[in-house]
Amino acid sequence: MSCTHSLLRLLQPLSGLKLFRSGIPPCTFSVLPASCESCPTIPNCRVMTTRSIYVPTARFVKSHRGTAPLVALAAATLLLLLGLAGCSGLISSKTSTSATAALTANPATLNFGDVALGNDSTQNSMLTNTGNSKVTVSGVAASSSEFMVSGVPGGTTLSSGQSAVLTVTFKPSNSGNATGTITINSNASNSPIITLLGASPSPHSVGLTWSPSTSPVVGYYVYRGTVTNGPYAKLNLVAATQFTDLSVQAGQTYTYVVTAVDANITESSYSNPATATVPSP
Repeated sequence: MSCTHSLLRLLQPLSGLKLFRSGIPPCTFSVLPASCESCPTIPNCRVMTTRSIYVPTARFVKSHRGTAPLVALAAATLLLLLGLAGCSGLISSKTSTSATAALTANPATLNFGDVALGNDSTQNSMLTNTGNSKVTVSGVAASSSEFMVSGVPGGTTLSSGQSAVLTVTFKPSNSGNATGTITINSNASNSPIITLLGASPSPHSVGLTWSPSTSPVVGYYVYRGTVTNGPYAKLNLVAATQFTDLSVQAGQTYTYVVTAVDANITESSYSNPATATVPSP
């Protein structure tokens, strides 16, 4: 935008100032930088206008009241133009969003239940990038060899909102309960850990029977230990005079005792111990 003498003369009726030229070439004042890259001292700047103002150079302004430096008039003209343009809106800040890498697993717990020895069971968990920047998975590892992981190899990249299916297979190698975790290594700030649960019932069992109590009872507590004289761990409360233990391990020897329980949950002393050895395998 060119600033001519007519713009400067807008001030004359207000101040009574008269302009005379000096013959010196005009100088240029830039209102705003041409781009944000050229104003590194202004954070998050946004350029609303980049037009330049050309002000003819003069040394003095004559007035009925004397003389004044032209710098004062040039500054007043610049302020007038900025005011008309709405200088408060020329530079504005904008909200910047920081990059975040976040990863979630759904479900975060996989429970395979009972799986017989020699068999396997498979479940899936969905990995999702819930951040606003890319997530790169560098590796996925299970803490137990009974759980095998596939579907998301190292180097997998997920864009914001993208998902991948993680497949977990449980193949028990021993009877009893199995637990584990899956660790997901990535550049995400909250790489999740998946909890794994499973069990394999023993192919063996121990059956117990005993004579009923001669006193009124509401049931019997069954105890088991691995040493003949104890200590014993309480297994269950049963109403009948028989019990089948399905949680035994192959090759292990167990000792069982029973107590009678009355209506006040008062127990009798231990019965005579019974010992059983589970075959192996």
